[in-house]
Amino acid sequence: RTDMAGTLRLIKALHEKHRFVSLKLIEKKANGAPIIQLLRNEFGDDSVIPFEPGSRSKELRASAVSPACEAGRVIIPHDGEASWVDSWLSEMESFPKGQHDDQVDATTQALLHLTQSREWSFVF
Repeated sequence: RTDMAGTLRLIKALHEKHRFVSLKLIEKKANGAPIIQLLRNEFGDDSVIPFEPGSRSKELRASAVSPACEAGRVIIPHDGEASWVDSWLSEMESFPKGQHDDQVDATTQALLHLTQSREWSFVF
């Protein structure tokens, strides 16, 4: 929930904090396309992956990844291990009627990318 410059600052700060992350999945809508280009120039083409949601709604994308969750292929850290877990779970549980859905959207995009690429790894 920020402008383009703020988004770039946040992505760069996360990159500095989590150097082990090899891919950055960016939705190619709104400011996404120019952000993708700027990040590719800075981080390299291979590390920035555009995500194109197409015409599927957020609800349909969440439904598409629910089998992976139900099969136990998605592991959530205990809240003592990660400070973000409580707010993330709260947003997941209130979706699609909750006030916010940014974390739901980011989670489903990451899971869709991973299931389509068949390259399961850790997602934080």
